[in-house]
Amino acid sequence: MSLHLNALSGIKVRISIPSRVKAGIVVLAWGVFLASSALTAILQGVLVPARFYGGYNAQAGFPSGIVFFYVAIFGVSILAGIVLADVGRALLGTFASYGFAIVLTFTALSLPTLQSPFPPALLTDVAAVFTFTAFFPLPIIVILVGALLGAGISERL
Repeated sequence: MSLHLNALSGIKVRISIPSRVKAGIVVLAWGVFLASSALTAILQGVLVPARFYGGYNAQAGFPSGIVFFYVAIFGVSILAGIVLADVGRALLGTFASYGFAIVLTFTALSLPTLQSPFPPALLTDVAAVFTFTAFFPLPIIVILVGALLGAGISERL
């Protein structure tokens, strides 16, 4: 991949990015997006364990905000698969970004343990439950299907 920058003075700058570096940047950005989407859904109250494990009220209906979460992670997974442009890289990138997103989400949810009057074990347990709820089981399937679909689209182009 080459990037050409033209300045007003007519000086041309050419920056070449190796494909391994490009893939690493895509995987890191993908993981950051997944974590930020999960944290946004958790903090908005649409992706909390009470709604999914035992607290779901059938009369209240399915929370509409969760649809945006799944559409967002599906869309960014398709884009990442297109940029990675290889099924093998997309598959490895899926699991690497998924793991990175889990670590980022757990870390962000565990930060209150540093300055909280509550026991750290309690807050860490809550962070683990929220992280598990946010990333398992449906999101990994959505992310994997999106990445493979994106890689398939890029191979067709």
